[in-house]
Amino acid sequence: MASGLIGNIDEVFVQKANNSLVLFESACAPNNNCNTDQLAFRAVLARALGATLALTRGSSISESLYNRISTTLRASAIGAAAACSGGDNGTLCGSDWSYGDWDGSSGLGQSLSALEVILANLPAKALANANNTTALAANGTSSNNASSNGSDNGTSGIAPSNAGVGTTASMLVTVSTLCAVAFLLL
Repeated sequence: MASGLIGNIDEVFVQKANNSLVLFESACAPNNNCNTDQLAFRAVLARALGATLALTRGSSISESLYNRISTTLRASAIGAAAACSGGDNGTLCGSDWSYGDWDGSSGLGQSLSALEVILANLPAKALANANNTTALAANGTSSNNASSNGSDNGTSGIAPSNAGVGTTASMLVTVSTLCAVAFLLL
């Protein structure tokens, strides 16, 4: 089931250009007539693919499925980063991630999509550490305890990962994510 859904996403929402596979909005990108919602769609898709990627790592889902998703997300993030080089300050994001540079368009949808595809490539542990770090001490050490006065006793305040969460729970979340993406395809 998961392989079929990813195959449909590959067929409909992945542009094969310049020896890379980048996410794009097939309904409007070829004619350059995307509305605001269509420009932001890749953000939703990138987030769902990133969640699927995080959940499938080390699970019973095939390694080839993991590699298909990670290859597309990685190429999309590289394309999105290159597309976010426009405007006077060089930070406006364009919509064509296969172009290799800013394409002249900009807006919330383009920026949101670029942000989400880049975040989808970050390891889940890095995101968890960033979210759990609430205070930065003056000496550069992090602490979750605002009253620690910058001292760090070697603990980060982050609970250890629970490696034994279980394949069943991971599979349920993965299937739920893929069903949400399938709903968007319909």
